[in-house]
Amino acid sequence: MMYLLSNTVSVANAASKRSEVKKTYIFLVPDGGISSCSFDVVYTEDYSASGDNNAFKKRTRWYTANYTYASEKPKFSIGNVVHKKSNGDKIKTYSKWGHLDGLFPGGVDVCGTSKNTEKATYKKNTKNKGELAFSVSCSGATLPVKTGKATIKLGTGGK
Repeated sequence: MMYLLSNTVSVANAASKRSEVKKTYIFLVPDGGISSCSFDVVYTEDYSASGDNNAFKKRTRWYTANYTYASEKPKFSIGNVVHKKSNGDKIKTYSKWGHLDGLFPGGVDVCGTSKNTEKATYKKNTKNKGELAFSVSCSGATLPVKTGKATIKLGTGGK
């Protein structure tokens, strides 16, 4: 079985950067056994080059997660994309997400995709980066929350 979330056809942009994270987080639940969440997160940034700059015009987030548990079901959560300077200072948080068509395999517990079309322009040689945070929580576990992030370097070379 496949899940199709679609109502339009999308056209690919001229250039794109991508980061993917595939992991399994395991939680020990006292008197409740072991719980786990296996997930796949994909974060993309689409851009076009113009002179010494890149115009980032769309970012997407895709995710799937599967849970295995005896007593406590984990919960996968996806965050917002944040653009940061090389020193870690926040430039912008992208929090307005809209529909994005997606096709996912059957048998996943959680799946989703969304896009943000706010624009940002940086020099091609920027040291800025984009980060998409995610977390998995499991009530009653000895370590109840585990986090991670997908990261994209927004520079593409240039002078």
